Amino acid sequence: MDRGGAGEGSAKEQSIVKGIKIGKVVEKIRVTNFRDTSKSVEIEAVIDTGATMSVLPVDLIQKLGLEKIDEVNVRFADNSVRRKEVYGWIILEIAGRKAVF
Repeated sequence: MDRGGAGEGSAKEQSIVKGIKIGKVVEKIRVTNFRDTSKSVEIEAVIDTGATMSVLPVDLIQKLGLEKIDEVNVRFADNSVRRKEVYGWIILEIAGRKAVF
């Protein structure tokens, strides 16, 4: 179900930087271990529309029992590059939609 923007339970914080309004969108999401759906948590997550990957805290990765599936080079906003582990697979639910990552 597309709610056309920030859904119920979301929050938006705005600030002004150099005269431009910028915001931070926080939305309730559900993250579930794809291979063991009994391991599932609902959390509030920052939504970064410019991100190319999703990031979970280590304690959540452990709680969900996710497996390391890869290692990739990640470029950060300061242009530094670091090798990071990739864990999966998860079902991500947000605003009534689901996807597997």
